[in-house]
Amino acid sequence: MLDALELPVAAVVGHDFAAAAAWYAGLLRPDRFTSVFAISVPMTPPDAPSLFVIMEAAGKRNFYMFRQREPEADQRWSGASSTYPAALYWTSASPAPEDRWDPFDPERPLHRPAPIACPSWTDPSDVAYAIAEFQRSGFRRPLHSYRALHSFAALNRAFAGMTIDQPSFFLMGQRTGSIIKFARSVRPNCELWRPG
Repeated sequence: MLDALELPVAAVVGHDFAAAAAWYAGLLRPDRFTSVFAISVPMTPPDAPSLFVIMEAAGKRNFYMFRQREPEADQRWSGASSTYPAALYWTSASPAPEDRWDPFDPERPLHRPAPIACPSWTDPSDVAYAIAEFQRSGFRRPLHSYRALHSFAALNRAFAGMTIDQPSFFLMGQRTGSIIKFARSVRPNCELWRPG
């Protein structure tokens, strides 16, 4: 992409799954990516076990990503006209804090029905477009991202010992809890930005 845009170097920014891509872009091509800014997902060193191994060892088998990997997840998400707007609603500040999505509470999943059809802060045409695309293609491919994480960790072991030495930043929400300790343990020199 940098070549296509005729950019010799760039800062790379990524959120969620794209945060992992940003971290590894910085790790593998420090000559092209002069800084890394990741949101929500901390850097996991190439020689670290997969997130699922870490979560199981910590007794966190109820973490939502385990359910996203299940074969039944495709069906759980299949009603895009309700599940997609629900995910937008439950992950936002729209519901009361005690009702919001909790990645460790199976009783508060992302896809549960929301009390409104579409959050007021969204662009209805964007939501309609996304719903139509998910109705056309389903959720199998997006859910495969969760299913491939264990393999991603295994493949990355080839880069064990490499570090990100250029400036890097990690941003997360206040309610992320123990992820702070985890982020610090895997990336001790990363400057941590938090709201408030």
